[in-house]
Amino acid sequence: MATACGFATCAGAADGAICGDGLCQPSESSASCGYDCLGVAAKCGDGVCTGNETGVNCPADCKTAAVCGNGTCEPGEDSQNCPGDCPAIAVCGDGTCDASESATNCALDCQAGLKAKADCLKANCAGEYDTCLAEPACIAAITSVLQCQAKCVSGDIICFIGCQKAVNNTNGAALASCSATNCP
Repeated sequence: MATACGFATCAGAADGAICGDGLCQPSESSASCGYDCLGVAAKCGDGVCTGNETGVNCPADCKTAAVCGNGTCEPGEDSQNCPGDCPAIAVCGDGTCDASESATNCALDCQAGLKAKADCLKANCAGEYDTCLAEPACIAAITSVLQCQAKCVSGDIICFIGCQKAVNNTNGAALASCSATNCP
């Protein structure tokens, strides 16, 4: 018969039961270790879902599966597997005119002529384009260059270079240079 043992290993317990660990082992009973065996052993926040804990009364211990469509972006959900709860963050210059973008705030994605030019840049100047995307000032600079170049007569390299000189952004200038050569 097990003896009351508090929060220590029960003497003589072959199964190594520890009263107070939240597990009611065969050598423990409600009389010898009420903490473990009466269903009151649950301690919210200990990382283990035990006793009367549920995902409702102790979400820290009892993780519930994410529910796509409930309007909350929960762990395990992202813009790919649950776009309704976790909308994608719009990135100007990624080639997609997202709902929050327009020809005014993201001409690279939403203005027809510039979008075609941006697609050319992505295909022919990928390194420069990716570097530029990471820098908002570069996106603004290259948009300005592309808008200027759109006014140039096709093949007029002097005009294209003139537009490029207006860029005072190092990464934008590199992309503009590549654009003048590869996407006139």
